[in-house]
Amino acid sequence: MDDSRYKLVDSLYGPGTVGAWLLTLCAVSISWTFNKSSRHKDTISVDFVAALLLPLIAAGHLVFLLIRLPVSLAEIITARAVELQQYESAIEAPLNICETFSVVALFWAILCGPWWHNIMKLKRLGLVVITGLFSWAMENVMFAMATMKGINARETTLSRPYLFLVTTIVASTWACLVICVLVSSLTWVISSINARRAQNKEGRQDTADEKRTEWIMSIAHLKASKKESNNLTQEAIDHMNAQLERATQTSDRHSEIRFRSLEMMTFVGLFFAPLSAILSLISTFDSFSAMRKNSSALYSGRFLLIPQSDVSMSNLDQIAALVGGVIVLLAAIRSAYHSKEDNKSASPSITRRQSI
Repeated sequence: MDDSRYKLVDSLYGPGTVGAWLLTLCAVSISWTFNKSSRHKDTISVDFVAALLLPLIAAGHLVFLLIRLPVSLAEIITARAVELQQYESAIEAPLNICETFSVVALFWAILCGPWWHNIMKLKRLGLVVITGLFSWAMENVMFAMATMKGINARETTLSRPYLFLVTTIVASTWACLVICVLVSSLTWVISSINARRAQNKEGRQDTADEKRTEWIMSIAHLKASKKESNNLTQEAIDHMNAQLERATQTSDRHSEIRFRSLEMMTFVGLFFAPLSAILSLISTFDSFSAMRKNSSALYSGRFLLIPQSDVSMSNLDQIAALVGGVIVLLAAIRSAYHSKEDNKSASPSITRRQSI
């Protein structure tokens, strides 16, 4: 029976569990984009942690399976014997999760940028980058153990195409990563130099603050003593106001130096993320066509993001997991909707305060 090839697939990768995880990914994305309250905060929510757990577990499980293979990986993914195909299906399940999150991590990394008039969400970005690198590392391990051995998509008996079979994707990803590291390093050096300059100018800033205080007191004194000469006093006030405005603008420019480098690193570094995702999708279509022609009996037309297994959706644990994912998604949608309503109700009160 063809279903016997999925005998070793763990129930953790069943349709209900993976479906709940995909719904959780959608919930986190909604919270980071449409929720006007949480998208401004660099907080770690429970649904975000739950979304990171499955790819981390899948990456560790995949390493464990690769170590315990009875034969080489190249033989496993090209085998026609059902006994070896069972190992192949067991490997595909965690690899599917890792590959899905590798693409999602690019989108989430962009959302952690300084958008919506806010600063970088460094806590979120750090967790996304760490988990994304672990997930993408599994693709590179598969690439080293299979693709570099001369295995191509037409020779495999995999149930769906994977990115590690396309050399251009792996190579372009490493090229983009190297470019981002170089840009980040250069930006860090520039930021350090600017920070030192800013520290050297702190003494000057203190002096400027003292001068501004003296000017403000002098202006107040001149306004209080307009008895002698109104014209002369008004000219002195205008002159001091101009000096005060120039000093304030200089102070604002110095305070923005430390944030410019970080913003430049974000814009330049994340520029390659959408490009890599587009290249991945285009290149995958070719591999998908080749694998579908070669192994049409194995391909069942099932949703590609859910690993194939013998686990039935009618199992109680799968139903419970899927219901939990639906609840998390509905809660995220509800929270995003109420954040918009709260923002609308807060706007008139702010307007009334300003008018008062």
